[in-house]
Amino acid sequence: MQRKQFTFYRSYFEATQNLSTEQMHRTLTAIVDYALNENLPEDLDPIETAVFTVVRPHLDSSRERAEKRLERAEKTTGFNKSKSEGKSKCKEESKSESKSKTENKNNSFNYVCDIHTKNIEENAGAFLTREQLNNLKNNKMK
Repeated sequence: MQRKQFTFYRSYFEATQNLSTEQMHRTLTAIVDYALNENLPEDLDPIETAVFTVVRPHLDSSRERAEKRLERAEKTTGFNKSKSEGKSKCKEESKSESKSKTENKNNSFNYVCDIHTKNIEENAGAFLTREQLNNLKNNKMK
């Protein structure tokens, strides 16, 4: 999967600081090309290869995390970044589906509020009166 961006860490730059300018250029180019296009470098000298070998696992795990985020987004929203119809599918969502999602969000919010209120009752009850606790519960229902 070609990527449009990746995170370039300071440690990648620092790892190339003791290389000659030419070595640094080849190493950084190899890192960028691998991160964006998954092209393995072929013409690096042993020192450049060592630096690339240290950086590569970070690039691989970053790519895996990005792919998992994309998969989750596709599952939860129906949006597929690699297909142009993804945006139109999201835009064509029916009002009933939107209403259902809003209700689910409200239910999730109420659940979180219930847990929060329960924690307040258990942990902060000594600092709040029963009336204040009831007010907290009533306010979350509005």
